[in-house]
Amino acid sequence: MDDQAQFHQLIDGLRRGDSRCGHEFFDQYGPLLGRLAGKNLASWLHRRVDPDDVVQSVCRTFLGHLQKGDYQL
Repeated sequence: MDDQAQFHQLIDGLRRGDSRCGHEFFDQYGPLLGRLAGKNLASWLHRRVDPDDVVQSVCRTFLGHLQKGDYQL
């Protein structure tokens, strides 16, 4: 299966709320999102919020909107 087909299969699983796909998504994209959050989080906010908290919030919001059909990927 090519990368595009795997991506679409992952997104379809996320839309259905498949926890295995959720874990796969987080394993694949979580580290990158964590680095981005850590690099872009304001220093004053960094003292109060951990980059992992930001990643969890972003993923929760993204997955909620994806399951409601708010995104067309």
